[in-house]
Amino acid sequence: LYTMRTLIDQFTLDKQQPPQSLEELVDEGYLRGGLPVDPFTRSNQTWQVDYEDVPISPNQAATGIVDVHSGSDELSLDGTPYSSW
Repeated sequence: LYTMRTLIDQFTLDKQQPPQSLEELVDEGYLRGGLPVDPFTRSNQTWQVDYEDVPISPNQAATGIVDVHSGSDELSLDGTPYSSW
């Protein structure tokens, strides 16, 4: 998650707009080798993304993805959903 979040931020800085999809991170070379597998669902197709409603910077051209979470329904040992991390 840390790496994907860092790459979303880097993409946003480089392009002056956040990615419109996780696949765009792959297509633009930020995620080499494709989308990583969600360790809790064991799939690279279950990632949940958060989109911003308005640009967060005056230089930003569009809205897009600002965060990513596991798509798992399971709970961690402390009772919090993995999807909330």
